[in-house]
Amino acid sequence: MEPGAFMLMVAGIGLAALMFFVMAVVTVRSYMGQDESTTGGTPARVVHVIDGDTLVVEREAGEDERVRVLGIDAPEVAREGEPGERCAAEATALTEELTAGGDVTIIPDPSQAETDRYGRTLAYVEVDGEDVGAALLEAGLAEVYRAAPDIDRYAAYEELEAQAPEPACEGGS
Repeated sequence: MEPGAFMLMVAGIGLAALMFFVMAVVTVRSYMGQDESTTGGTPARVVHVIDGDTLVVEREAGEDERVRVLGIDAPEVAREGEPGERCAAEATALTEELTAGGDVTIIPDPSQAETDRYGRTLAYVEVDGEDVGAALLEAGLAEVYRAAPDIDRYAAYEELEAQAPEPACEGGS
């Protein structure tokens, strides 16, 4: 084999390896819901965690805004004389832990309305690129919200839910 042909072969192998790596990164980012359509978003500061899937944040305008974590359904905490659902305390605690630094990114999904019927902003919530909804699903502390199968992260969320362990939770909170 001529030296030039050998160098071309090595360069071709290197290029193929680089292409494989790039495709792997794109696939992982897409799987985790971090493709180009959702990497935008608005910075916000967490004021208060209401429960596992609802937060109060402050955006740049300085007004408090309730945000419903899109794509998941976490157990409800006790309210108005009603007992909390199983794992509500644990789901709330995980959301508090994940958002403890205060800074989050609110990312809408183009398939969904901006707000729900209660006036809450519908959005993915991320902390340093970590998806809060995905973390709750991975821990077995939330279910996929089945009424919104058209969201960008639905398939990834279903897979996370299917792989989640059965959480060791107390009864209602």
